[in-house]
Parts: sequence; C-alpha cells; structure tokens
Amino acid sequence: MMKRFASLLLLLAFGLDYSAQSLRSDSIYSLPDFLPARKTQFGITAGGFSQSTAVPAAFSNRFIDPGFIDDGLKEGVENRFKGNNRFAAQFGWRAETLFFTDSTAKANNTALHLAVGNESIFALQFSDDAFSLAFRGNDNFAGRNAVLDNSSFFNLRYDFFRISYRKRFETWGFEAGLQAMRGNNFSNIRLVEGSLFTDTSGTYLDVRWKGQIQSSSRSANAWNNYPSAGAAMHLRFLWTPLSRRQWHAEFGLSDFGFMHWNNETNDIQRDTAFRFTGLWVGDLITFNDSNFVVGDSLLKRIRGNEEQASSMMWFPFRVHAAVSFRLSSKHDQRLKLETEYRAVPGMLPLSALGYSRKIASHLSLGIDALYGGFGGFNSRLRLAYRGKKHGADLMIWSPEGLLTPKQFSGNGVFIRYTLDL
Repeated sequence: MMKRFASLLLLLAFGLDYSAQSLRSDSIYSLPDFLPARKTQFGITAGGFSQSTAVPAAFSNRFIDPGFIDDGLKEGVENRFKGNNRFAAQFGWRAETLFFTDSTAKANNTALHLAVGNESIFALQFSDDAFSLAFRGNDNFAGRNAVLDNSSFFNLRYDFFRISYRKRFETWGFEAGLQAMRGNNFSNIRLVEGSLFTDTSGTYLDVRWKGQIQSSSRSANAWNNYPSAGAAMHLRFLWTPLSRRQWHAEFGLSDFGFMHWNNETNDIQRDTAFRFTGLWVGDLITFNDSNFVVGDSLLKRIRGNEEQASSMMWFPFRVHAAVSFRLSSKHDQRLKLETEYRAVPGMLPLSALGYSRKIASHLSLGIDALYGGFGGFNSRLRLAYRGKKHGADLMIWSPEGLLTPKQFSGNGVFIRYTLDL
C-alpha cells in the first residue's frame, strides 16, 4: 500500500523508489520475561500492522491480497477524509535469547539479552486532494488546484543487533543496552507547500513545490554495499513497591541514537513554481496495473539539481511507560495502562488500557482499547500460552478491521514463540 501512497508524492519527490516501527513488539506488545524462567530463554517474534485515520481495512487489504480497487473502495476513503490524514505500517521479525550470566548463581538476578532482526517503518501524512490525485488522476482536477500542503512520507528499513544487561533488585530492576544498525532503505519527504493546477484544455500544468527530500541511493543497496550504519542506546526501569506487590510500573527509552548514510544519499531542497506544457497533460499522473506513470520530462523539470552527500540523521527514538495492577489473584486478573510515542512524522502518542485474565491453567486472554498513534480508536486481542518450557503469544491488532473492513481501519498480527531450557 505504501508504494501507492508514496507515489502520490512522486510528482513532488522526484521519482524515488520506496521499497519495503512506529511501534515494536517489545514495548506496547507482549513483553519477553524480564529474567528467564530457567537458565536460558530463546524467542522469535514476527508480524506487522497498519493503522490510519482515513484508510479503511478493505482498501489497505487490496495491497496484501491484490484485487481491483473500484470506485466504492475509493469513496470509502474519501468519506473518511479529515483534511490532514495519516497512515502507518510496520513489518518485522526478531530472534532473541535471554540467559543468566552465571547459571549457578541465579540469586544474583542478572541476565544478558541478545536480539537480532529486521524492521520496516512507513509513515504518511496526506491531504484529501493528494489521495484523489493519486487514485483518480489529475484530469479530475481540471480547472482547479490540487492542494498538497503539509504532506510527508517516511520510510525506513534496517537490520539491528542489540545486547543489553538486566538486573533485578528487591523492589526494582533495570535494563541497559546498545544497538548496532545497518540501514537498507531510507526516504524522508517533507512537503511544506505543494499544489498542482491542471488546465481545463489539458495543455499545461502549474506546479508549486516547497520542501525537502532525503533518500538513500538505490545503487548503494547491493548485498556488499549497504548504505548506512548506526548505533543507539536502550534503557528500561521497573518498579514494584514492597508494600503493594500488586502494583507494577515501568519506563523505557529505546532506539535513541543516530544513523549515518553514505555519500550516495540524495538530499534535495526545493522552493520552486513553474508551468509544464505538453500535447496532453490531463492524464499525466495515472495508475496502470498497480504501476505509477508520470511524464519523464515533468519529473526532470521538478527534480532540478540533485546533490549527493553523506547525511547524519537522528534515529526515530521510542518512549514507553506503563503501570499495571493485579485486580484479583483469582484467574490472575490484571489491568494495565500504557502509553508510547515514537519520533516518526505524523505520529501521536498511542495509549492503551488493557484487561487480562487466565482462562485455563496455562492460557491467558487479554483485550485492549487503544487511542492515538496514526488512527483513532482501535482494539487489540491478546492470547498467551505459558507451559513449563514452551510459550506462545498471539496478538491481533484491530480485530474489528478484520470483521468489518469497510467500516474500520487498521489490522495486523504479531506472533511470538519462546523456549526455556
């Protein structure tokens, strides 16, 4: 889906290639055990989700399960327009191990956590006209301006390796770690002002563009020539007061660091307005069999003088806080309130209120109500199994989007498996 949404900015962003974390599954999603139940714990997590203020699941599903996007699906988005619309998606996987530093001295409550994985983050803000321009063509705007102000697109895909140290005391604990990263692709479009006017006779276009775009070079993505490297820190604190063992609080700061992109990175800042003329420009911006088509001469005119240079960027850090309360020891009933923010363009703080309880000796069920992020209200279902050695977690993001995809936005699934030895 993001290739199509990114394509609506292609006219303004010089035809870059947008190839495939707000939120990561180790924060507001299922937490791995702070210390292993036995000597060592192995785990693997995989999944993805999408969320939007305007795009219903029926529309976004067309990019997962390809199918024809008819006028009814387009109208389903247009009926939800809010002027400043947001969409985000995340995909990724992670393998990890957690083990005591001295297996013969478990009383020290000290462990190391290692994790390796890959993550892709997409975040998009778009105006009402930007969507219509991308999916209905500029002929639909004959005689008037398509307003594209305050639009942005952020795309980041990277590999990571993390090592962290965990220590638990009587009433509190902490985790501190470092993360090394290797970037695969990066695009960041910030469009402050933008418009496109199509002449009613289809003989010219008036283009206004003011903004900046950065993108890693496609030629730098060869298997032996990755375009970037970076480092970040990770901190987490947990607290459980002695007098109130049913309470538990935690705070975390992760991905706080930087990434350096090599000297083949495109960095373009433009403030320009011009008129493009041609034989027929009424259908210059179209989709054909899922491909975006735009006149090469128009792109060359907009592109101007490109500059390639190395670039340093702050990595999109994440802040997470939560407090939980054990309502009753019967069925291990718990209530949890948490909030999270990631420094991704267009994201608002995401808050969740969750309830969970055991429904069998080794099985727990939870339901969460969420608000914020890149959408409005959403829900989430959690199912967790904990055996003597094996554990499994299933999280279904926005089940209402699965049941009634035309009315609700967002959907996703995260799966996690753990083995204790």
